[in-house]
Amino acid sequence: MSLRSLGLILWIALWILVLELGLEFRAHTRGWTTLAFGTVEVEAEDDRAGFGPSEGFPFRSPLVPREKIPGTLRIWLASSSYAEDLPLPVVEVFPNLIPDLLASVGMTAQVLNASAAGMATHRNLDALKLDGAAWAPDLVVLYQMSNDIDEIARLVEREGIADGAGSPFDLAEETAAGEGTHRPEGLTALVERTTLFEQLSNQIGTRLVASQVLADSLGDGGDVAFERLIRDFLAAVDAIGARPVLCTFAVSHPVSSIDSIPTEWERHLHRYNTYLSAHGWAGSVKRLNAVIRRIAAAEDILLVEVAEPIAGRAEFFRDFTHLTSAGHRAVAEVIADALARELRR
Repeated sequence: MSLRSLGLILWIALWILVLELGLEFRAHTRGWTTLAFGTVEVEAEDDRAGFGPSEGFPFRSPLVPREKIPGTLRIWLASSSYAEDLPLPVVEVFPNLIPDLLASVGMTAQVLNASAAGMATHRNLDALKLDGAAWAPDLVVLYQMSNDIDEIARLVEREGIADGAGSPFDLAEETAAGEGTHRPEGLTALVERTTLFEQLSNQIGTRLVASQVLADSLGDGGDVAFERLIRDFLAAVDAIGARPVLCTFAVSHPVSSIDSIPTEWERHLHRYNTYLSAHGWAGSVKRLNAVIRRIAAAEDILLVEVAEPIAGRAEFFRDFTHLTSAGHRAVAEVIADALARELRR
């Protein structure tokens, strides 16, 4: 290789490095974890005082002793990034607003916010099996869906079961079996952690996905898989002697308004799900909410109707699934009101 060619390669590498550092600094200032700057501390230590997670307390909620206080309702809330919501102060996420709302109507409650980004229902189930018995909640509230849709979509696409034919797969087993089989290593893993790679994947990859003909439904197989997840979760709640509470899932753009979803929000949907169109997403939420309602009615389980009053309200969302501070407040009020009405019966 000539010195001239080598010099050109080095100049290209230098500009890529400068571009990467610039993108990483921009991402860092916006609260994202980056390769060069690490994890952003969203909240000051003083703001987190008295809240977990901490050693021996794996919940993003006010610290409480393991031993229950007589007369205090203990609520385990199982969800994902919608309820953990690290970009917001811990005092603003909806699980942590519920105790004060219940206190205003004369009920004393603790909420164990057992939610974390990336969790799907089978991971909520794992967490409940691990710690549920020790913390002995009276109620277990499940608010979950979009990560389930992502996982079901990947398996529907791979297994070809959209019509529900054949034996229903066990989503937890299928997902666990696939974990780690395609994880990059070495230089490839390093490259995929860069912000430049993330931006290219997001800006180019999602546009390519959106240009394809995408599915408008998970099909009957998706309904079957989701129902199996919910019923497995209910069995785990029953096993620790708690009472389950199911919630319908709210999104920024339901079927009635999906055509007006912002382009960037739609691209974000395609970042992790290359199977469903935006219409497929909205339709899947509608169908799976119907599954939740059907199970709740059949099993006489308390249903909190979050979707009806919250979905489609622009002021409550910052993307398709994640809430603004006002959205967290609204969801907390809906859940607290439903719990108060039920427990007073």
